Amino acid sequence: MKNRGTKHCLSVFALASLAAAFLAPPAARAQRISLADLEQQVAVLEAKLADVRGEPIVDQDPDTEPTLVIKSAEVTYTGPRGDVPRRLVIRGDGFGVKRELRVFFGQDALFQQLPINQINPRGFDVNLPAGLQAGTYRVLVANEITPAGGGTPELQIDRMDFSIGPDGPEGLAGEVGPQGDPGDVGLEGPAGPQGERGPAGLLGPFGPSGERGPTGAQGPTGPQGQAGPALTGRWILDSDTCTGSGNCPFVATCDENEVLIGGACGDAGSEPDIRVVYSGPRTGEPREWFCRVFNRKQFVSRSVNYGAFCAKLPEVED
Repeated sequence: MKNRGTKHCLSVFALASLAAAFLAPPAARAQRISLADLEQQVAVLEAKLADVRGEPIVDQDPDTEPTLVIKSAEVTYTGPRGDVPRRLVIRGDGFGVKRELRVFFGQDALFQQLPINQINPRGFDVNLPAGLQAGTYRVLVANEITPAGGGTPELQIDRMDFSIGPDGPEGLAGEVGPQGDPGDVGLEGPAGPQGERGPAGLLGPFGPSGERGPTGAQGPTGPQGQAGPALTGRWILDSDTCTGSGNCPFVATCDENEVLIGGACGDAGSEPDIRVVYSGPRTGEPREWFCRVFNRKQFVSRSVNYGAFCAKLPEVED
């Protein structure tokens, strides 16, 4: 909708003359007045002021924005199909207070003043007359404006044309506009609560064996103990293989007339892949040396040496 209104700035003298014909209460004049009559009355007042001042009276300075401006006039619809014009919402600037504002609405040069429902400095609404047909209408707003710095009040007028009719078919969707520049990155938000602990992962493969450390210094020789009974001892040595990544047990057993003195367990010396898990007497079996090893080499068997040292106690003479 285009704003084709004319803004007039009149002195107190013009305001007093126009008030009787234009801004008088509705009961003091006819209910309908043509726009041509309104504009003719304004022109007559301008001519009278020109005679008094000796200079022409023109519209507001084009370089100065008027105080009263209609920016939009929007019609709201009701009815079963939403096609009955019911209310007119006017937005703009300089509307002031309700008691000083006048609103005229019409078509074909016939206008009537409409009562104002609600108002604020930037907008107000009026109820439209019943029985309106589709077509182009005009709304005219007039108000007495006191300049911001004080001085002589001014009568300002603005108008706007708009159309009333049923909603047309929905138009085609417009093209997508170009993507805008990305905005600044926002501040980092607070850390969220810590989640629940997940299940334990699978056991990873053993890492490579570290280098053998240096041999420690030999300690002092301890005192010689008492001579024990003479023993007849022997080694029971054996070897076997442990499969790749296997956890393998081996047992060396002394005879029934022998006692277990000690034992040994380890790799055959070919590769340092055998790790001794346990090497010692077997629980509950005093004549067995138990050896358990783990082969750290996957898919490759390794040889294992193990054994027990057994001895016979000397027979005690009666």
